[in-house]
Amino acid sequence: MAGTRSFRNSLLIVLLVLSFCLSLGQTAQAGGPIEVLSSTTRNNFPVELFFDIAVVAEVSDVVSIQLSFQMRGQGSETIAPLEFDPGRQAEASYRWYTERITIPPGVPIEYYWVIVDEEGHRLRTEPQTVYYDDVRFDWQVLEHKDVAVFWYGGGEELGHKLFDSAVAALQRLTATTEAKLEYPIRIVIYASEEGFRSAFPYLNEWVGGRAFTEAALIVLYAETDAASLSWTLERGIPHEISHILFHQATEHPYSSPPAWLDEGLAMHNENASHSREMTLVRQAVQRGELLSLAQISGGFPADSKAARLSYAESLSTVEFILGRYGAEAMAAFLQAFKEGKTTDEATRQAFSLSLDDFEVEWKDYLAQMSPPAQPGLPSIPIQVPRNYLALLAGGLLCCGGVVALAAFGVLVLILSKRART
Repeated sequence: MAGTRSFRNSLLIVLLVLSFCLSLGQTAQAGGPIEVLSSTTRNNFPVELFFDIAVVAEVSDVVSIQLSFQMRGQGSETIAPLEFDPGRQAEASYRWYTERITIPPGVPIEYYWVIVDEEGHRLRTEPQTVYYDDVRFDWQVLEHKDVAVFWYGGGEELGHKLFDSAVAALQRLTATTEAKLEYPIRIVIYASEEGFRSAFPYLNEWVGGRAFTEAALIVLYAETDAASLSWTLERGIPHEISHILFHQATEHPYSSPPAWLDEGLAMHNENASHSREMTLVRQAVQRGELLSLAQISGGFPADSKAARLSYAESLSTVEFILGRYGAEAMAAFLQAFKEGKTTDEATRQAFSLSLDDFEVEWKDYLAQMSPPAQPGLPSIPIQVPRNYLALLAGGLLCCGGVVALAAFGVLVLILSKRART
């Protein structure tokens, strides 16, 4: 027993010594040997963003200042050691040059500083957030706890329409999926396509908006003409909000939800008719051209016709889930991906079906919606001669001559009878 007690005492001493050594290397706090006098940013969107800092050290000269930053949701940080003149007081600045890369307007940038003095004291500041806004425009904002809408031009009436569309879309989707946002969504609306493209000089011309799901950011443009505004209110905003909520509801480092579920929910959340998409699905069923779920799980085909069918089928799977199993099952489906489940495991957890059986039920559902095509007579191709009009005119003249001759004969017969009388 004495030996055991001696061993425990020795172990306790070793742990105390290690704890003391570790405490020497811990980050200094505010009011310690190193203090931050100021930490600011200077915004020159879309060209550059400056990070500035001024510090003071009480014990020895500051010898190292390092900046770490990342866009919200990125998996890795940018670490930038700064050049400056060492001393008890030091100032440093870092220029993040963004003109040749795509950095979305309004994206939150999270950053912190690490400062070290000559004697090894180290200060790691608390993380800060700066929004890299497009300062070229005079933005207005409407917001509440879950969503903020930024716009310029069009006045308050337009702003309220955009904001109401976003709030309604979020409410619809929350009711459909029972999912909740982990952090709010920012929506940036440009007043013209020209303004939008000036913020994304390297974006494809056919792209009219984009959702940065990890950053909970949506960037669109809404011109004042009725068609453009209607598309933004009814389709653009609701669709992109769905992608962001879906990402937050299913995010897991080892989970990969199928594209058909993500896009199907986004289309279901649109405040618009989808009769055209459902017609595409019915036609595909009748022709035997339906794509399998495996074909639209990882991404959609590049071919435009196949891509349209992929979106339409995705919508139909979501309609099938909600119609047969309800919002509670949809919530369980999303939660399974949040837990890192595969698609097959998620369908078993949410619907008590394997993925193969789920697909069979979905196809049966589509078959009931799409009655089989009725067989008809074979079509016979008709060859129209080039001189069709000439032939038609000649035929009409011939017919006219025959009719005239017959009429003349009848007239002669009548006259001859009158003469005999």
